[in-house]
Amino acid sequence: MELRQLQYFIAVAEALNFRKAAERLHITQPSVSRKVRQLEEELGVTLLIRDRKQVHLTDAGRLVLHKAKALMTEAAELAESVNRTDKGESGSLKVGVGIPLAQSIRGLVTEFARQFPKVDVQYQDIVFAAMQNRALGKGEIDIGIFWPPVDPAHLDSERLFDERFWVVLPKRNPLAKRRKLRLKELAGQILLLPNQTPAVNQKVLQMCRDTGLTLKSKRTTAVPHEAGAALVASGKGIYVLAGTPLKFPSFGSGIAVIPLDDPSTIEVYMAWRKKETSAAVLNFLETARRVFRLASALPRPADRGR
Repeated sequence: MELRQLQYFIAVAEALNFRKAAERLHITQPSVSRKVRQLEEELGVTLLIRDRKQVHLTDAGRLVLHKAKALMTEAAELAESVNRTDKGESGSLKVGVGIPLAQSIRGLVTEFARQFPKVDVQYQDIVFAAMQNRALGKGEIDIGIFWPPVDPAHLDSERLFDERFWVVLPKRNPLAKRRKLRLKELAGQILLLPNQTPAVNQKVLQMCRDTGLTLKSKRTTAVPHEAGAALVASGKGIYVLAGTPLKFPSFGSGIAVIPLDDPSTIEVYMAWRKKETSAAVLNFLETARRVFRLASALPRPADRGR
């Protein structure tokens, strides 16, 4: 059974006239008659009663007309869906981005949703580079937005923007009353360095060296969410973080987050698998380039900090 047979049968059944059906389909009447006859032979039933004056539908013909219309609608919807998916206008997309960077990509999220409303984008909270690299490699996400390092052997990447730094400290700390802090004002503090953010740690330590500041540092597995906030609140140390930690609800009321008044920044990259062919992924990358005014011809691998 062919869709064309159903199409021709529907035209005849609606017009109840082979000549008018042929005119509607812009083909010859014998072609219409042949296709309808083939359909009847394949089904083993008579669909139309023909005489010199008019055409009538049989009971089987009325049933086939109803089913044929539904099939043609489904076929059209399938073709449209496939076409949209092929163009990246529908389907699904998984993007990894940590909470500290969520505020910075709000414009990208809004613009992509406006341009491609039928694409179901799932944004996953993945903060650390190692986890992003691994998730991309396993196909758990399609695009990652994070600080370096990026795995250059398996991923392509481009620089999106730069992020400033913030200081996270207890509210009872006298520095918590300041609207901004300079790096040298952190003298005497214990700097917490999460193991999961090597590139950020290296950048912060380099900033300290450039300023001539020597800080006591302490490595920790506690990330700057609930566990990290508990360390800060108990006076175990402070964090200097990139991103927008003001949006972290898990810091709690006893924690202050103060912007660091320093020109130093850290680069944020978007990364994706090499030889990516998904239209939805490529559309997201192009949207990001426009939003952040990137030159798409100038990829910049982010392998520092490895």
